Amino acid sequence: LIIYFFFFVSAVVIILDTFMLWLSFVSNVKLNSWGFGVLRSLGFTVQQLIRGYIYEALSIVLSSFFVGTIIGVLVAVTLILQMNLFLQLPFSFAFPWELFLFVFGMSLLSAVAGSIIPSREIGRRSIAGVLKGM
Repeated sequence: LIIYFFFFVSAVVIILDTFMLWLSFVSNVKLNSWGFGVLRSLGFTVQQLIRGYIYEALSIVLSSFFVGTIIGVLVAVTLILQMNLFLQLPFSFAFPWELFLFVFGMSLLSAVAGSIIPSREIGRRSIAGVLKGM
C-alpha cells in the first residue's frame, strides 16, 4: 500500500515539476528570443530550434536525475548500514524499480512537454517581430 502512496506523490510532484519546468523554459525562451530570431534569419528552421530546446531540457533532466539517483542510493545504503550496525541485522537493500522507472518516464515527458510548449509560441512569430522584441 505504501508503494501506491509513493506513486501518487511522485505523480503529483512530476505534474508540479512540469509546470515549474514550463515556466523556466518560458523565461528561457523569452530571454533568448533574440538569438532564436537570429538563428532563424540564418536559415535554421523552427523545428531545428525547438529540437535544440528539447535537447537542452533532456540534458538537464537526465543529468540531474542520474546524479540524484546515485547520491540518493549512496545515502540510503549508508543509512541502512548504520541502522544495521546498531540493530545487528543483515544488510538488505531493495531498490524500488517500478517507482524509479515511473518517475524517470514522467520526467522525460515533462522535459519534452515543458520545452515544446513555450518554444512553439515564439516559432509562430515572424523573424522581424522576434528580433524587435515584439
